[in-house]
Amino acid sequence: MFYGDSNTGKTNSCLTLAFNALENDFNVLYYDLERGVHPKRLLQMYEARGKPFSYDKLYDCFVTPKKLEWKEVINDLERIVVFEKPDLLVLDAFSPIFLKAFFTSDKTRWRVTNERELLVLDTLQRACDNHMIIIIVAHAKNVSPIVFEDEEEINNIIVEPEFSGIGNRFRFLGKLWLYFCKHVIKDNLYRYMLIMKHKHEEDYYSSKIKIPFRITDRGVE
Repeated sequence: MFYGDSNTGKTNSCLTLAFNALENDFNVLYYDLERGVHPKRLLQMYEARGKPFSYDKLYDCFVTPKKLEWKEVINDLERIVVFEKPDLLVLDAFSPIFLKAFFTSDKTRWRVTNERELLVLDTLQRACDNHMIIIIVAHAKNVSPIVFEDEEEINNIIVEPEFSGIGNRFRFLGKLWLYFCKHVIKDNLYRYMLIMKHKHEEDYYSSKIKIPFRITDRGVE
């Protein structure tokens, strides 16, 4: 599960994995729930990688919901996981559609929250049963830009996903979160992925492996 603020590299990382999979003849389905993957970016990565496969193959793997509605997403995922069974499935990202449904009515928000938890857990389980790789992208609440003076401050602001807003049933997924962040230090931009180590005794901050990365024409490196 990819988690982080806007413009931290989540989608570019998903695209990189999708391209890598296509180059190795994997069956890829990229479910673009935000309709945020720009064709120019796809063409840029395609050409930078030397056009390793037909562009139609790339174009065909991208799917968007006919309606940006919560029920539409649930029905689509059921069909994709049960019948299409791609080798790699990317869900990027259902947070905006969920929030739209969540704030529609006070009467439905807790039902929708429960549906989201069950949807993610069920999708992950089905993917495992069908030997699929699945990436689910989620947004952080804080999207305001922050400037940090040194690396010590970076280590102190890495926050745990909002479990209170996600639900208790997500707690066991803690080691599956890949957290994305970016920071500006003295006019230099730094991007990091953080993933939890397999150690329970450490506190949250020291239990993270920090991986620096950059975004290029080819994708994430």
